[in-house]
Order: sequence, then C-alpha cells, then structure tokens
Amino acid sequence: MKNVLSKKMILILMLILPTFLFSQEKEQMPAPPAPPNFDFDFEFQDFQEMDQNTQNELLQKLNKELQKELKVIQSFDKQKYLDLLRESQFKNMEFPYLVKREKEMHEREKRIFELEVKTESLAAQYEKANKTEKEKIKNELKQKVSELFTEKEVERKNQVAELEQELVELKKSLEVRLKNKNEIINRRLQELLHEDKYLDWE
Repeated sequence: MKNVLSKKMILILMLILPTFLFSQEKEQMPAPPAPPNFDFDFEFQDFQEMDQNTQNELLQKLNKELQKELKVIQSFDKQKYLDLLRESQFKNMEFPYLVKREKEMHEREKRIFELEVKTESLAAQYEKANKTEKEKIKNELKQKVSELFTEKEVERKNQVAELEQELVELKKSLEVRLKNKNEIINRRLQELLHEDKYLDWE
C-alpha cells in the first residue's frame, strides 16, 4: 500500500514540479528594455507663417502687374494674399516638358492663376471704391471672370478627354483579358506554384 502511495506521490510531484519551476522561471525573466528615447530638437512651424523676406523674394519672381494686384489683395485680406503668394511659386516653376500638351497645360494653369489674382484684386478694389468707380470695376470684373471661366472650361474639357481615352483603354484591356482568361489564370498559377522559373527569357 505504501509503495502504491509513494508511486502516486512521485507521479504528482513529476506533474507539479515542472509547472512550478516554469512559473518561477517566468517570474524571474528580466523585463524588456524600455524603447529608446529619441530626443529630436525640432519645432514644428506654422505653415501659415511667412516672414517679410520670403514674401519679397516670391514677389520679385512675379511680373509687375501681378505684384501690384497681390499688394491690393494684401491690404484687404492678408491671408488670401499669403495663400496666393505661396501658390505663385508653383505656378512659376519651369519644367522639362516631354510633350507639347504638357507645356500648354502648364501655361493655361499660369493664366488661370493670374486671372484668379486679378479677380480677387478687383473684388478688393470694389469694396473700397465709390459708387462711380464701382460700376467700372464691376464691368471689368465680369469680363475677367468670363475669361477665367473659359480657361477653366478648356481645362475641364481636356480632363474629360483624358478620362474618355483612359476609359477606352480600360474597356479594351477588359475585352482582351476576358478572351485570354484561361491563359492569364494558368500563368498566375505557374507563378504561385513556382513552375515558371525555367521560362524566363534570360
């Protein structure tokens, strides 16, 4: 009887002891190291801020008429002035055009920008003008808004043409892919199963 009990005790100890040792080891495991503390000496600047030197540099890159119009806007709405001035640096960038269409598109964007500045300037002048001047400014503003509309519609028309061409290409691609469904599926199957490793051109 004692032998049976001792065997049972040994079995129980054999079952309990590894669990106990494992829990002890787990408790004694060192804590993971703390994540490194990157101390960047960097202060985020408000994108809206622009010092006078930067303003002057950007203005000098523009033609005299645009400078004049922007100054008018500045006296009426400084934030609008800063936004347009900031935008001007992108409109005046020169790019190595790959095709004639790219050059025409960039030139149109510049004209649109100049007309937007002009209309904002006239609107600012209208607010400060007397009754006689207001009628004259309003007529000029209407003309410039009309020109701006025309330029923007040409741009939209070109965008629509590009989308239509892209749609034609997508439809053509869809037709070809549907006709070659089995070939495309088998080719992908070969890729997934690495059965195409000896089929490379080189």
